[in-house]
Amino acid sequence: MRRLLILYGSQSGTAQEVAERVGREGRRIHYVTDVKAMDEYDVRQLPTEERVVFVASTTGQGDEPDNMKSFWKFLLRKNLPGDSLKRLVESLHDYLILQFGLGGTSCQPLGLCDEQHDLGHDFVIDPWLGALWNILLRMDPLPPGLDIVDSTVLPPSKYIVDMNTKKQGDEILETNPIFNKENPYYASVTKCERVTITRPGDVCNVQPENSEENVDFFFRIFPQFERTNNISLRQNPETNIKLPSERQYGTLLTIEDYDELEKEKFREFNSAGGQQDLYEYCNRPRRNILETLYDFQLHTVPNIPFDYLFDLIPPIKPRSFSIASPGSDSKIEILVAVVRYKSSLVEPRKGLCSTWLSRLTPLNDEIPILDY
Repeated sequence: MRRLLILYGSQSGTAQEVAERVGREGRRIHYVTDVKAMDEYDVRQLPTEERVVFVASTTGQGDEPDNMKSFWKFLLRKNLPGDSLKRLVESLHDYLILQFGLGGTSCQPLGLCDEQHDLGHDFVIDPWLGALWNILLRMDPLPPGLDIVDSTVLPPSKYIVDMNTKKQGDEILETNPIFNKENPYYASVTKCERVTITRPGDVCNVQPENSEENVDFFFRIFPQFERTNNISLRQNPETNIKLPSERQYGTLLTIEDYDELEKEKFREFNSAGGQQDLYEYCNRPRRNILETLYDFQLHTVPNIPFDYLFDLIPPIKPRSFSIASPGSDSKIEILVAVVRYKSSLVEPRKGLCSTWLSRLTPLNDEIPILDY
């Protein structure tokens, strides 16, 4: 079996997106790919893997992301075999990943991305992946009778989405009595008592929400949806079989668009020669996903399959804030700078989390705190 393991360490989600792209492109050449966070993988199985791609970023002052800390400690062990692993590394920063050469055999030079580049990390990732697939195809030729899946073939979405028109969502939870990571059990809080106090350097993770105006904007773009609908998600098992490649959400829109002018624009954005135009349209003005969909709502948006919405619009990730208050068993204080600035667009750019926090009403609103 032609297996390719892709492990990522990601704090903000950028490295995870790159890893998922590697997995999609690997399935296009008929690899059975497995994409996981490094700490979700049983590191004891690593010496048995033959083909592994590591995608990692750094956070803070060059620290490893939270979801690769345990894995990184394992890699520092001196007794690991040094010749059993074909190592392929893509780094979104240039610190600590240089030490990945501690074990394994490298099949390709290290790829170091610079997100400050005008074209972003894609400037390095695109040619690096092209070279990667050429190397892997020489090492593991395609089985007889199989060809590379064409990039115009629409892949199955990452999720299977069910819509329930009932206003209450409790019945949805009852459809699956097995509680796991995808279907958590909601336990009642009977006692909440802090037994330790915070220390300097402790961090509070806050789960922000979309602003009311962005929610209204979404339903103006997608008038076919009702705000009272309940939506349940589950992983699509078909994403484990051979799939074509697509580059970010632009290619998905290209596949689903039936207007030739809009289709040509997406082809341009997804080409190497069109990266400057993509930068001027998206990166420089900091245009968000909703604004992009709004620009193409006449032809593209009506043709997007419902299941693909959650491939195009990623979930909001929690934000980490240093705890500014002295040690206390009952109160946490965080100091937040509200992000707001002008770009070439008429609407000012606003930080999602800081803007949401600034609009909360004291003693009335609640903040989802994941951990601290």
